[in-house]
Amino acid sequence: MIRINLLPIRQLKKRIQCRNEIIAFIAVICIVLVGIGAWGFLISNQIKKLNGTITSLTQKRDSFKPTIVLMEQIKKDKQALETKLEAIKKLKNGAQVMVRLLDDIAGKTPVNTIWLESLALAPNDNNMRLSGIALDNAAIAQYMNELNSSKYFKNTELEFSNERLISGKKLKAFSLKFSVTSLIKEEKPAVQPPDKKEKKK
Repeated sequence: MIRINLLPIRQLKKRIQCRNEIIAFIAVICIVLVGIGAWGFLISNQIKKLNGTITSLTQKRDSFKPTIVLMEQIKKDKQALETKLEAIKKLKNGAQVMVRLLDDIAGKTPVNTIWLESLALAPNDNNMRLSGIALDNAAIAQYMNELNSSKYFKNTELEFSNERLISGKKLKAFSLKFSVTSLIKEEKPAVQPPDKKEKKK
């Protein structure tokens, strides 16, 4: 009877199978590594492009910096100029108001019974204080009535009245407080309408 030994063939098949599995595993690893390399290459290119874009935008931004600084300076200069113009306007209006108020007070101050010493206008509350010398209390009361009759003043109050000896005569030193009712604006001349042309016959 003939006997055949199959052990070497089985061992060869196992070896071949193991070798094929190792080759397949190595091939998979190579494919994965190639994929990772390709993906990394693409990402690297995108990063380079983004860095180039950032650099370009940064250069453009830096080129605009002098213009931006100039614009900010222009804004500051404009704001400072507007503030100065507003202050000049207020001073001009305040000067016009004071001229009108002083003119009205001077017109209502009797020459022979009242002599003014000081006059002050509070800028915050539009209250005016006036001090002077009067012939007597009746002159002070009459003067208060005159001030109240003005269209610019109201609520005239007597703060104090003291007797004072001046040139051997007993007179009254007094102080008044009153409110300014309205600010005075320059009156604009009325604009006259143009003459109508006569109709042609």
